[in-house]
Amino acid sequence: MAQNPEAGIEVAKGQYIYVTVSMGTEPEVKEMIEINGYTEEEARSMLRALEIGLIVMTKEEYSEEIEAGRVISYDPPKGTKLEEGQTITLTVSLGTEIIESEMLDLVGDSQENATKKLKNQEMDLVVVVQEEENLDYEEGTVYKTKPAAGETIKTGDEIILYVAKGMKSELMPGLTGVTQE
Repeated sequence: MAQNPEAGIEVAKGQYIYVTVSMGTEPEVKEMIEINGYTEEEARSMLRALEIGLIVMTKEEYSEEIEAGRVISYDPPKGTKLEEGQTITLTVSLGTEIIESEMLDLVGDSQENATKKLKNQEMDLVVVVQEEENLDYEEGTVYKTKPAAGETIKTGDEIILYVAKGMKSELMPGLTGVTQE
């Protein structure tokens, strides 16, 4: 802060007076911090603590790796110089996407084919095979499922495939010479 000519000096009409005005202290430069993996509220709190009036926007997306409610990514990246009032965008996890579908009709399919069909649905289904004796179906064939065809299933559900296995064979004792009584 200064002026020219100095205070107390008389100046002629129309003469220029030069004044230097302070713009305050030079602002402290703040950089973007690491906030991946924090909850959305923790990340917002950390950004508020920078005390430069950041505007925080949020978008959401599904993530197989990051649990729901936690920051997946952010923009601008760590280390970027921030300006007062700058917008920060957080991408927050919705967790694993839950997909719903109808249970396929797998009765009559081979165990291998039924398992492939379930894997192709890309729903991370847990397939359990339960072999049981069943004379009505060829060995290795699905004769029942749980849940049944047409029922609603969702990501991560357990599917039980009941698969026919051959009947136990036991040797029949010889009956030659035995009479019926």
